[in-house]
Amino acid sequence: MGVKKRKTTASQETDFEPATKVYSSSVNSWFGPKRLFIVISLAVVAVSFYYYKNIYLPYRIAKKSYLPPLNPSYDRVWGSYRSHVYFGLRAHHPASPLFGMIWYKQKGAQLTLNDVRHWCEKDNGIKSYAYTEADGRSFGRQVIKDKFATITTAWINEGNSWTSRINKVSSIESNHAFLFYFMLQVSLFILTSAVWVFHVLLFKGYSQLHQNLGRTALSNMLGSIGYNYGYNRVKSQHSSEEIFYGPQELLSACPCRSTFPRGFLWDEGFHHLVFRKFDPELSLKIISSWLDTMNIDGWIPREMILGAEAELRVPPEFIVQVDKTANPPMFFFLIQRFLDDEKEHVTTLKKIYPRLALWHKWLNDTQKGPLPGTYRWRGRNYTTDLELNPKTLASGFDDYPRATHPSDQEYHLDLRCWMAVSARVLSRLAHISGDNDAEIRYKNDADYLGDVNYLNKLHWSKKRQRFCDYGLHSPSVSLKDMPVRTKNGHVLRYQNGEIVTRSFVYDTFGYVSLFPVMLRLLPHDSAQLQLILENLRTEEELWTKYGLRSLSKSSPYYRARNTKDDPPYWRGNIWVNMNYMMLSALHFYAHIPGPNQKMASKIYHELRNNVVENLAREFNETGTLWEHYDDDTGKGGGAYPFTGWSGLVLSIMAEQYN
Repeated sequence: MGVKKRKTTASQETDFEPATKVYSSSVNSWFGPKRLFIVISLAVVAVSFYYYKNIYLPYRIAKKSYLPPLNPSYDRVWGSYRSHVYFGLRAHHPASPLFGMIWYKQKGAQLTLNDVRHWCEKDNGIKSYAYTEADGRSFGRQVIKDKFATITTAWINEGNSWTSRINKVSSIESNHAFLFYFMLQVSLFILTSAVWVFHVLLFKGYSQLHQNLGRTALSNMLGSIGYNYGYNRVKSQHSSEEIFYGPQELLSACPCRSTFPRGFLWDEGFHHLVFRKFDPELSLKIISSWLDTMNIDGWIPREMILGAEAELRVPPEFIVQVDKTANPPMFFFLIQRFLDDEKEHVTTLKKIYPRLALWHKWLNDTQKGPLPGTYRWRGRNYTTDLELNPKTLASGFDDYPRATHPSDQEYHLDLRCWMAVSARVLSRLAHISGDNDAEIRYKNDADYLGDVNYLNKLHWSKKRQRFCDYGLHSPSVSLKDMPVRTKNGHVLRYQNGEIVTRSFVYDTFGYVSLFPVMLRLLPHDSAQLQLILENLRTEEELWTKYGLRSLSKSSPYYRARNTKDDPPYWRGNIWVNMNYMMLSALHFYAHIPGPNQKMASKIYHELRNNVVENLAREFNETGTLWEHYDDDTGKGGGAYPFTGWSGLVLSIMAEQYN
C-alpha cells in the first residue's frame, strides 16, 4: 500500500499563500525598526534601573568625596596614638609597628586573664590612670595606680625615634612582670615640673586642687589622641548588605580610653573647644582629618571604628554605620571660634570650606522635616514596643525623650538650631573665600532659620511656655511586664488607651529645650529668654547644687528606664558639655545691656561655681573625671576616666568661651 498524497489545486495554493504572507507581514511589523528600538530602549532602562537601584545606590556610600583632600601634614612621627591601651606608641603611618606594655603581678599558677593589664578596662582593679603632663605632640607622662603598685610611664618624641621610661613603686613587697612587645628602645629621661606650666593668670585665685584638676583634664585630652587606620563597616539605606568603606586614616581624640577608645564625631567638636586655645594648629589638623573621611554625598560616619582591633572594643550592633544617620554638626559651632581669629587661620579655613559646605548640603537633603524650615533626626525605631521612648542616637542625646511614636511627621528643635548655626558659619566662610553667590545664599538661610517668630511658630508651646519638639505624642506610655509565649517574659511598652495626637512634646523640659538659648538664637531682650532663665533656676526643673540636670524632675521620663536593662542616661544626669554650652550663652547674654542681663549674670556665676566645685570635689575623692554626674548627690557615674568633654571644666574655670 502506498501513501496517499493529497492533491492540491491551484486555487487552494492561491488561497493558502496569501495567508502565509499576512502572518509573515505581522512578524516583520512587530520586529520592525521602531519597535525594535523601543524594546532595546526598555531593556537599557531596565538594566540601568537595576544597576542604579541594586549596585550604584548601595555602594555609593563607600565612595570618597571628589573634593580635594585636606591631607593635613603631620610634623610628628611617633606618639601615644594607641589611646585604648595603658601605654602604647606608634608612628603616624598605616604600616607602623606597634609598641606596647603588658604587666601582671606574679603569683604562680593562679594567674588569670583578669590579672593581665594591657587594654584600658573598667572595673579590673586599676584605681586610676591619667596623664599628668602631655602636649599631644612630643611628650607625655602618665601615672597608673594599680592595686599594689604605682607605675609611671613617660615618653618623648625625638623626630624619627623616641625614648621611654617606665618606673614602678610598690606599696607592699610584690613582684610584677613587665612584657614589652615590638621595637622597644630602652632609654631613660627625667621629666621635670618645668615641662608643662599653665599661665599664672589662667588659674589666678584657684587652689592647688583646682590647678591639678585643670592640668589633668588637659593632659588627658591631649594624651588620648590616637591614630587609626582601616575600613569602616557601612550600610547604605538602599541596601541590607554591609560593605567596607576606606581605607581611612584618622587622627582623633577619644572620650574615654577604657570605654570609648575611638573617635566620635560630635564629641570631637567639644574636645577642640579646649584644644584650640592651647594648640590651634593641631586642632585644625585633627578637624581636617575628620573631614577627609567624608563620602561623595557629604556623609561622615558618626563613630570611627577602624580595623579589627577597634571592632573588638565595640558591641556588634554598633559597628555598622548607616548613611542616613547624622550626628550634631558641632564642628560648625567650633569653626565660629576659629573665625574670630580669621587672619591667623584664613588659609586652612578656606581649604575646609568646600567640605563643610558639602556636609551642610547632605544634612539639608537627608534630615529635612515635613514643613519648610523643619528638620528631623533619622534612625528612630518606628516599630519597637520594647522601649519606653525610642532612642534618637543620631542627636547625641540617645534616650532623651522625643515624640512617643516616631513618624515622618515629627521635627526636632535641636537639629533646627544646629542648622541655623551651620548656615551662619558658612556665610562667613564663603565671605573669606570670595564665594559671593554662596555667601548671599547662606546668609538668607541663616536669617530664615534664625527668624524668632517662625521659630516660635514651629517650636514654642504657649501653654507650657517652653520650646519643644513636635510629633505624634502620647503622655500615657509606660513599661509593663507583659508575658509572652517564651520561657521568659518581656517588658513591653504599654499605652493606656489615650489617643495619640500630633502635638508638641510638651511633657519634657531639658537640654533640648535650651538650644535656642545655648546657640544664641534668641535676642537679648526676648521674653522667651526671660521665661527660660526663670525655669532654669527652678530646683524642680533643671537647677541643682552640682550643675544643670539633663531633664526636669517634673517630666514623667525623669530617671525612667528606657528598657528593663537600659538605665536612664540623658534623663536627669548632669553633663559637663551641656553645662559648658549654657555657661557660654549666659556669659554672652550677661554682657549685653538689657532686661535679662542681670538675671543672666547671676545665674552664670552661681552655675559656674556649682559645676567647678562639684567636679573638683569628685576629682579629689576619686582621682578622675566622670562621664556624667548624679543630680542628687553630685557623684560621678558612667565611664571613667572620662576626659573627653568633661575636660571642658578647664575652659569653664578659665572662662574661655569665645
